[in-house]
Amino acid sequence: MAMARGRGRRGQMWSFDLALSLIIFFAAAIALFAAWGHMGADIAGTKALKDAQLKALTISDALLRTPGIPAGWNETTVDVIGLSLSEGVLDPAKVSSFSSMDHDVARVLTGIAPYDFYFELSDINGTVYANTTVPVPAGADAFVIVPVERHAIYEGRIARMTLVLWG
Repeated sequence: MAMARGRGRRGQMWSFDLALSLIIFFAAAIALFAAWGHMGADIAGTKALKDAQLKALTISDALLRTPGIPAGWNETTVDVIGLSLSEGVLDPAKVSSFSSMDHDVARVLTGIAPYDFYFELSDINGTVYANTTVPVPAGADAFVIVPVERHAIYEGRIARMTLVLWG
């Protein structure tokens, strides 16, 4: 009878060990999957930021260095927006046309879509020469926001061009 009791306890110990092992295994697996998902979200956020940064730099470069297509474009003839007379020298007529252009049309013609943008041209003291009418939204904390500041010549003076992308 003493033997039967001992064998029963060994079976109970084995069942308890198995149950405890399974609990630890599943807890570790759940923690691993949660960490994996968190890392995936971080990687996706970093990729979105890098994509927006590249787009902002590319577009600001094209605005400052190219005259656009066609070179003498206006609001009705433009295919691709560029703001320069020559590299780094901005055309006041193109700046004016761009800043007064329909926002959605400007997004398409600059290639900014799917992002939204704000454009501002000012002197180095902050006096605004031109800007778009859509400012960065107040609740933009949930967005990727990429500001790019470049310098150029505008009407014979040094000017600061600010392009902010978000989306």
